[in-house]
Amino acid sequence: EQGSMSLYASWILVLVIVLVTVYSSVQLLCKQAPQARRFVCIRRCLLKAVRWSFRDKKFLVLLTRTIIGLFIISVFAIFTSDTATLPLRMVAIGEWWVQVGILLGFAWCLIVQGVHREKIIFWFLISLIPHVCIGIFQSVYQFSPAIKWLGMAYHANTVLGDSVIAHDGVRMLRAYGGFPHPNIFAGWLALAIPLAMYSASCAIKKMRVYFYMFLATVFSYVLILTYSRTAWVACIVATLLILKMVNLSIFFRIKKSKTFFTGCICMLSVCLILIYTHRANIFARIEISNRLEAKSVHTRLVSLQTGWIQFVQKPFFGSGPNAILLDMSLKTGPDIKLPEPLEPPHSVFVLALDELGIFGFSLFSFLIYCIYKNSKWKFPFLVVILLSFLDHYLWSFWSGQSLIMIAILISYLSYTQKQEEYSTV
Repeated sequence: EQGSMSLYASWILVLVIVLVTVYSSVQLLCKQAPQARRFVCIRRCLLKAVRWSFRDKKFLVLLTRTIIGLFIISVFAIFTSDTATLPLRMVAIGEWWVQVGILLGFAWCLIVQGVHREKIIFWFLISLIPHVCIGIFQSVYQFSPAIKWLGMAYHANTVLGDSVIAHDGVRMLRAYGGFPHPNIFAGWLALAIPLAMYSASCAIKKMRVYFYMFLATVFSYVLILTYSRTAWVACIVATLLILKMVNLSIFFRIKKSKTFFTGCICMLSVCLILIYTHRANIFARIEISNRLEAKSVHTRLVSLQTGWIQFVQKPFFGSGPNAILLDMSLKTGPDIKLPEPLEPPHSVFVLALDELGIFGFSLFSFLIYCIYKNSKWKFPFLVVILLSFLDHYLWSFWSGQSLIMIAILISYLSYTQKQEEYSTV
């Protein structure tokens, strides 16, 4: 996937949604100028729809300038690199921009249609239920059948190369869900659990509190089965932040508060029981002296060292988005150490610095900072930042980029939308 042209079935549905939204917006706004030429009308209506969807005009200007700046930097990266890799580099960078463009278009559709963040959170949680069921099946039966129409490869604890926990001659398959890697699945769960707890604390009806806390409990159960250390830390920190943000002086006067905290106790009890029953696997995952964990840590360190060397060679414009593997594959020599198998640096910050250079990284960081500063909900950003420290999928994989889009969109809407239901957060 990394550095190659890919086509995802989910793109088709998202593109249809974007086109329908654009068409309906243009039809609605063109009625105001029936005498204008069709092309001019469409262009003006699109611009008007984009401006209208963003209430904060300063943010729209900042977003536009950031996208234009990153695109110019990508063009510089293409034509300042080795001519031998020019076709492959154009494909890799084009793939990244197609993915980002689709996600930006989908986010804009949700904003312009006025979809409330509570509905986005609800369907985000619902979408993970099939993956959770698949993850439990994988953990119980230690294999996952190949389903090409769902993009799922065959996995088993006996297959070399699959992500497993190994100790005392036992190989335990980590829960993949329907994702390419357990760490990606764990990242989605790490964001879903605090969002489910937030929804439970805001729900008016008692049955909704039960429903959201049940989801949070099941998601926590499967998150442990992914054995993703970074996701564990991110989820714990975000969950503590949610509990800290709950206004206890008001919350304890509400009848549903007992239901919420009973759900929290049940969730904690399930996690403690699972940790105790799977303590051998968890200790093997934490213990760095374990053979597989030592190899994993070594690969990450080598990838970070290689990433720093790559940044020193191209500090200003970088290799171009999604093109870092091309430059890494060209490095040869006795003193050059490359991760085996060849992987990008296991940190979004290092990877973004390598691919965008100082100029692009500064632009992107400033945009993220502005959204973070103005958002009322910090925990989605906190989850993404913690996951970004020791992994790269949030930047390099379609499933990781989708997770970032959802987290940023929810944080942005917390700044522009009002709460529909009674909120204690």
